[in-house]
Amino acid sequence: MTFKDSPWLMSIVVPRPPHFDGQPEDVFTLWGYGLFIDTPGEHTGKAMAESTGREVLDELLGQLGFDDIADEVRATTTVTTVMMPYITSVPPLAEAEQFRAIEGELLTEALTGWREKFPEVEVVEDSRIGTGSSALVDASTDASVVVVGRRRRPHHVGLRLGPVPHAVLHHAHAPVAVVPHD
Repeated sequence: MTFKDSPWLMSIVVPRPPHFDGQPEDVFTLWGYGLFIDTPGEHTGKAMAESTGREVLDELLGQLGFDDIADEVRATTTVTTVMMPYITSVPPLAEAEQFRAIEGELLTEALTGWREKFPEVEVVEDSRIGTGSSALVDASTDASVVVVGRRRRPHHVGLRLGPVPHAVLHHAHAPVAVVPHD
């Protein structure tokens, strides 16, 4: 669940228990994260990166509107915070233009057959350096619909999305169509 009005753009995931080997039946796990960790929270007034576990929990309780049970939740909840390293595929600026040119040529080559097959479809080439999900979310601000693929992978729970379709579904500014493919 993503709280789209949260200044942190806070999201939570509640995995099906047990999440960990040996997890007691009366213990539940919730995993959460924020994308804008330097922005002050709506309920704590502090940036997520500077908040204690208790403050992160308070922000979550505020986003959920759980003021009536907040004291009970605080008394029975343990919060462990972890700052994940920033990971990016963006090359140094000196190499960026070289990569951009190569990627542009590869994109043009990849689209050639599709342009011939579907000449009535307008195609705008847009080659970006960065993560696929961030490029699609950025491009979605001007889109009528975002179409993203997902591999068909058998899974015991049903539909399983990869990280790109998952991020686009949560953060796109336009409707999203997820198309399975082999």
